[in-house]
Amino acid sequence: MMLPLLILALALPPSLCSPPPTPPARFLPSLSASDALYSASSSAAEYPTSLGNGYVATTVGSDTMYAAGIFNGASTGDDPSHRAALPSPLAVTVASSPLSGSLLHMREAAFYDFYDDGTTVCTFAHRSMRSLLVVSVTSEASPPAPVSLSSSFSTADTPDVAFSAPAASTIAGRNVTVLSGSTLTPEDPSLPAGTTRSVCIVAEAAPAEALPPFTLLSAVRTDLDSEDPCGAAASDFALAAAEKDLFASHTASHGDLLAGGIETSRPDVAAAANSSFYSLLSSLRADHPFSLSPGGLSNNAYNGHTFWDCETWMFPPLAFADADLARSLLEYRVSRMDAAALKARSYENETYGGSMFPWESAASGVETCPSWAATGALEQHVTADVMLAARQYYYLTGDDAWLKSGGGLDLLAATADFYVSRVSTDADGLSHITCIIPPDEYAECVDDSPYTNFAAKAGLEFAVEAHTLANVEPKKEWGQVADSLVVLEAQDDTGATYHPEYAGYEIGTEIKQADVVLLGYPLGLEMDAAVRRNDLDIYAAVTDGNGPAMTWAMHAVGFLELLEESDSADDAGALFNRSFANVKEPFLTWTETPEGGAVGFITGAGGFLQGLYSGWGGLRVEEAGVLTVRRPKVVEGWEGGEGGVLKMRGVPFMGRRVDIEVVGDDEIRFLVTAGEEGLVLVIDEDGDGEPEDEVALEVGREVVRSRVFDSEYKVTLGGK
Repeated sequence: MMLPLLILALALPPSLCSPPPTPPARFLPSLSASDALYSASSSAAEYPTSLGNGYVATTVGSDTMYAAGIFNGASTGDDPSHRAALPSPLAVTVASSPLSGSLLHMREAAFYDFYDDGTTVCTFAHRSMRSLLVVSVTSEASPPAPVSLSSSFSTADTPDVAFSAPAASTIAGRNVTVLSGSTLTPEDPSLPAGTTRSVCIVAEAAPAEALPPFTLLSAVRTDLDSEDPCGAAASDFALAAAEKDLFASHTASHGDLLAGGIETSRPDVAAAANSSFYSLLSSLRADHPFSLSPGGLSNNAYNGHTFWDCETWMFPPLAFADADLARSLLEYRVSRMDAAALKARSYENETYGGSMFPWESAASGVETCPSWAATGALEQHVTADVMLAARQYYYLTGDDAWLKSGGGLDLLAATADFYVSRVSTDADGLSHITCIIPPDEYAECVDDSPYTNFAAKAGLEFAVEAHTLANVEPKKEWGQVADSLVVLEAQDDTGATYHPEYAGYEIGTEIKQADVVLLGYPLGLEMDAAVRRNDLDIYAAVTDGNGPAMTWAMHAVGFLELLEESDSADDAGALFNRSFANVKEPFLTWTETPEGGAVGFITGAGGFLQGLYSGWGGLRVEEAGVLTVRRPKVVEGWEGGEGGVLKMRGVPFMGRRVDIEVVGDDEIRFLVTAGEEGLVLVIDEDGDGEPEDEVALEVGREVVRSRVFDSEYKVTLGGK
């Protein structure tokens, strides 16, 4: 359970300060623990929450759902491949009584509607029975009375799927409708993953009137995992109908995913963290690797495509919570390397080598960026972003099987070859990457973006390192290009050094989002503190105030890195608070910008969680097999007295799970909760680079140490 809520320093929205008095009493502990969010207002319809399990998802109340990997539309054009809309059987409401309130239970991954007559409708997408959707209707009335139901489930064609005539059938004594169809337009018929797809929905019809308690079941299958989707869906439905307690098996499976996460004494942050993880988990699963899009699986924001958002913003906190989920994101890329090779060779005036991941990727891995956007051709840092996600995964897990036989080395070699072919080298032997779009997408066809160049440099260096660790000879040109890639520096009018966003950048030019500020974190470019501060100050002043949500978490991380012991954390705290200002009541749904944009914007969730893990928590992965905690702090804004806490729960590391708990101003605790013995804690209490102590971390035995402002701790394998 989340830490109990105590006194807040900040003014919070009413639903976070004190839960409305109307939800059933059994939910009050979950509300107090920030595990659930309640609403009695109509604002839930404006910012609906997601409901999904990574195989299928919808937004609450919507008549549309989406299945992972199912897209419709050609790869090119003004309206390219996008998530295929499917009819949702979860939009069931009680017609015979007014709605009194709704509750999102993030620990249960379930949504509840409460009605004035005592009826409760609970909906969920089953976590382990991944094709299964459940509507459970119960009543608090004694005796219960029949309820009238309304369902928006439709058997008509959608704009993306043509269905055969619906077939009535009976499965396990339940009357069902079998709806089978196919997407209309292939993404790229030359590739096996780019063809049209078949989908089947077996849905139990909602009766006009029924006596609670009862459940309505549906199963969804596609030809991505079955040659006979309707047969598979029928089989799944029958298994579910025979299950004694679907809710218990669902919550147990979802609970397994919560071994990793964030806990904090500051309740608004705790609620936002739980909501953020809930949104990510609703869109992803390890056994069906179809990656993440900025809007998640529950909607068609950004056409459901995968961008750099996945590897740069969402991957890092997921890797700190669940290694299997992180690996699935890499598996998505590995399985589309052939398409990435085609992308590298698709340019009219240049033929690049290796594999170049598309700016926007959907089903097949070919470029699916709309033809009107220059980003598809020019925003090329995404390939390096994938390489650096692979680095974080390997550094955290030491997964040699993935590296050697799971496609890791192949990915790194092909992407390194791309960057070798992409650079141009001048007469001085310096390498440049010209005419690109950097993360700041307001800049087009600029040269030598420090972000792009340094990300490529770091990716090339990891390609060399990974091959060396695997006893495979790396290509010499990988290291040569890495050493020669320029990372621009300049001086402002006062002579102070900073990193210009690209060659010719003029200070004061507005930028879209975090770009240069990402050099220090997450890219890890070593620089003087004064240069880091200049970068933060210069670009904070010119970042579009209505830009994407994740920018301000990176500024918060930077300011926390630069804090001196005598400094106030107010600036960092204000930036951190700004990093989750886009979560909207009542269910803390992320939006892309303060004014709206994409709803369900889980890219913002990823940036915010990084602010917790790597900002306040000080968590870093900078070398293989070493987990660094540098100058950790309790989240600013805690005024509950002594003992504020920030807990990074169940961080996966070298086959173990490690709890790292920051307590108050002067204590830190480490606990290995799962895995084998063999980890060691190296302690540098004053942060001077000379460790004072080394302690074995035994499974199940907590190690508690004192902490001062500059303390640094490294968890490693014994003998490293």
